[in-house]
Amino acid sequence: MDSRKVLGPLCFARGARNSWAWNIATRPALRDGAAGNHGFRCRALQIAAITASAPLLGGANSSAALEVDVQGLRSVKGAIQLCVTADQGRFPDCAADRSARHITVPAGRSGRIRIEGLQPGLYAVALFHDENANGRLDKFAGVPREGFGFSNNPRIRFGPPSFAQARLAISGSDVSIPVRVRYFL
Repeated sequence: MDSRKVLGPLCFARGARNSWAWNIATRPALRDGAAGNHGFRCRALQIAAITASAPLLGGANSSAALEVDVQGLRSVKGAIQLCVTADQGRFPDCAADRSARHITVPAGRSGRIRIEGLQPGLYAVALFHDENANGRLDKFAGVPREGFGFSNNPRIRFGPPSFAQARLAISGSDVSIPVRVRYFL
């Protein structure tokens, strides 16, 4: 499709009546860029109009932020290891998920953790309080020795929750969720 036909009305041409509609309708040479450098000015105006209107149209750049309110830490030692993923198969251990967002925050400054630039979709959050700062969730006989939490604060029975239990929807606006840290030992 010829962009001049679609975007031609965006070009303003100087004429006797100083009206873009009149000039486009009555002077096809101006519309097609045949008069002087009007073609260059027209292209520059078209590009500027498309670039300026892209965020208004909700295009591919629409993203949101997720704010996680971490509650119930028993100490300020160590760090909070947080993971946000959209991959159901890699939840809650999203270490191998390349598209997941991994964030480490010192436990003393972990009240609210903000994750920017999330595209609309379904996500789940998993976090743990890495008290000894060794980079992994320590366990004793399969039971976590350090605190952990998930989005939606699902009930923990025998193992971690499913993606469906922890999922949350991100649309074009920012989302804030509380995550309660639980300790077994």
